[in-house]
Amino acid sequence: MIPTRTLARGAVRQGRGFAWAVACLLLLADRIPAQSVRGRLLDSKTHLALAGALAELRDSAGRSLQVQITPSSGAFLLMAPAAGR
Repeated sequence: MIPTRTLARGAVRQGRGFAWAVACLLLLADRIPAQSVRGRLLDSKTHLALAGALAELRDSAGRSLQVQITPSSGAFLLMAPAAGR
């Protein structure tokens, strides 16, 4: 059997590590340069993947930021050049 004191020390260490990781993420959150949008385009009636469809990311002013033509899976991944609001 493991002594209770040893278990408590392990839990405190894990708690400190988790708190430190969360603090780092919060400090870096405003410095993350970009965000991404990923998805899969499907036909609304057949629910089959749309190959050759256009997926476009636009900013709040309507300017095109990135365009991607979907492969046979209909999947897309668009990366924003900067963090959004």
